[in-house]
Amino acid sequence: MKTLLLLTLLALVTNNGCLCKSQEPALEVEKRSFDCPSGWIPGAGKCLHWNQQQGLAWWDANDYCRAHDAELLSWRSEAEYLTFKFFWLELVISNGGAGGWTGGIKQWWNYDDWTWGNTTNDLVPINYGWSEGKPNGAEGSHECAELYSDGMLDDKGCDRAIPFICQLND
Repeated sequence: MKTLLLLTLLALVTNNGCLCKSQEPALEVEKRSFDCPSGWIPGAGKCLHWNQQQGLAWWDANDYCRAHDAELLSWRSEAEYLTFKFFWLELVISNGGAGGWTGGIKQWWNYDDWTWGNTTNDLVPINYGWSEGKPNGAEGSHECAELYSDGMLDDKGCDRAIPFICQLND
């Protein structure tokens, strides 16, 4: 047993810490870092501002983010969503909180499509990121997407004053 341990340690030292067949050194992983302004949290590849102290209706939250050269939280791919969700769950565990508005809004004037209410109006993916059975448009007034503490979206009435999440524009 001591011999096996000694051989393992020797292999780690002579092969750049890699327990693999190749003798080639492992490639360095480039770490990307970025600085976020004061009050903004770096995470999931974005600078985020989770305003837990101030509850606003969706429209007012959207205006608040735009006034800070930002937009309400959005994602464009499942990979981006999953990266954000992992970060979000850690943030909720460490800080508490219940969630808040994202940029998702139902465009009743445009075939009832769900879009991110930003400058691009990209479609909100319907096949991931939503709580089970959502969006369902219950009572016909649920037109904005609220992020819950579990990282899933639900459609809610836009006039509710709740916290919100802004992301800095690229």
